[in-house]
Amino acid sequence: MELIGAGEWGYRFSLDKFAKTLGIDGKNGSGKDFWKASRPDQEAYLENDLVMTKHCYNALDKAYDISESVTIFDMETRPRSIDEIMHIAGEFDESSVKVGNLKDPDKIAEKIENARESYEQDLIDKAGLKAEHAQPCAIGYIHEDGVIEMDFNDDPVPLLKRFWEVIESVAYQQAEEIRI
Repeated sequence: MELIGAGEWGYRFSLDKFAKTLGIDGKNGSGKDFWKASRPDQEAYLENDLVMTKHCYNALDKAYDISESVTIFDMETRPRSIDEIMHIAGEFDESSVKVGNLKDPDKIAEKIENARESYEQDLIDKAGLKAEHAQPCAIGYIHEDGVIEMDFNDDPVPLLKRFWEVIESVAYQQAEEIRI
């Protein structure tokens, strides 16, 4: 994001939009419900994200000469349990409701009550894409030689252990290349 935004603080540009500006096919779905999809659909989605990210990286590498030796990864998540989400999120806080320019106390109260009623469902709906309310369920890698690997597991511990093994291996290979 920092390279795409040329250093503009807070700049956000989705991978999908960036890919499309480069003439690359964009996303093949939404990651929000990734965890609900069939395994073949999950694999297709994850592979598309990896390939799209690699193409975008290649464009940035061509412009900035970053490094040709790279492993791209993409992590997909699923929501934690409702109990876990609610424990992390805590109780509804009416002071967090943005009432904007509303002056009428009845309209303010109505807006707050609507937010209170939808609080839990809103958290659940967005949980798969919010780091503190989600946990990894798949991690894909595309290595510099083009080999694609995908790990799937509803238990995040083995997924993350494998992730750090891959990262360590890549870092070791890059350190060896620097020494040579």
